[in-house]
Amino acid sequence: MNTSDLWPRDPWIAASLMQKAIRRGEPDLAARGALAYHRMRGRLVWRRLVVIAFEDVGVADPDLLVSIVQQCLSADRRRCADEERAALQNVARKMALAPTDRSADYLLSAIKDHPEWEAHRITVARLPVAGRIQLAVDPSADLALRATATWFGSGVNGGGAPMVGQGDLRGLMEAFAAAGVPADLTQATERAVIHTKEPITLFIPLLWSVVRGPGIEPSVVEGEASSEPAGADFPLWVLDKHTAGGKRAIGEFARVNEPVRTALERVVPDYRARDVALMAAFYADAITTDQQLIWNGSEALYRDGMEADMLTAHCPRDAAAGIIEIVRANLHHLNAIRARMASASFWPNHHGVEFGETR
Repeated sequence: MNTSDLWPRDPWIAASLMQKAIRRGEPDLAARGALAYHRMRGRLVWRRLVVIAFEDVGVADPDLLVSIVQQCLSADRRRCADEERAALQNVARKMALAPTDRSADYLLSAIKDHPEWEAHRITVARLPVAGRIQLAVDPSADLALRATATWFGSGVNGGGAPMVGQGDLRGLMEAFAAAGVPADLTQATERAVIHTKEPITLFIPLLWSVVRGPGIEPSVVEGEASSEPAGADFPLWVLDKHTAGGKRAIGEFARVNEPVRTALERVVPDYRARDVALMAAFYADAITTDQQLIWNGSEALYRDGMEADMLTAHCPRDAAAGIIEIVRANLHHLNAIRARMASASFWPNHHGVEFGETR
């Protein structure tokens, strides 16, 4: 076997490659990452793909989303290894070729952590389950309030600190179907939530009802996926905040890049600088897309999700967008650091330590 066939050898690198390639419209790399993750984590790859489908494809291609849920959740019925690998590559490629919408991720971040959404959290938490569901499907209500009601009405807390109490997932999905959301989409959502227990999979029926609503004109535009630096032998963007090598590279970048270091010094103490740089690099580089769904309200939702995430890294809200832009303007330096750190151990022809997450 060629040594390149074994790259990536680390499950966190494989997961990063798979998801970032799907966002960037790189079907070959997406398939490679999926196969590598399958080699190391077995059929957990199917669960991972379901979550990615809701996080990164979402309402941009609801028909594909339904198909992906069906294929991924029937994966355990496949008996032939070759058949499973072929199906896995097919799913990853289809997702990479699809347009992207990350609204579900931004909604979840904002509901959890945005200070301006606190009133919504309090309002919804005081409602009975039936009231939460009724609010979730109310087209006259604000999206932020409806999204909070959707999560709280589901009863699915997910990981992290407890926020959501009693709910009724089946009743919530039936209410969306009664409100006009296609039944196959609500059923696929319910299956995905039950299978993954991830709240990020909850919001697609709500987003469908909003994006397809009156006065909303969604369109797909080209994203900001950029080419790799000249001479790069591997996708440097895999080294993000979810990999140990990415954390090291971004941490060094925050220390030695003068514009970034100066900007961080203005807004956070030294012991917060690395965390802010990690989140800023995620928004500057890791969520880059090839095709993106744009709709009335998507820009405001991105802003709220981004601010919430930067706040969790202890970046002042009014400084968040500026820090991200400074990091984006200096990605060439970050990529040079990534390439240098990776050259001795990242590429498969070397046999050093992989740059995967160490947790």
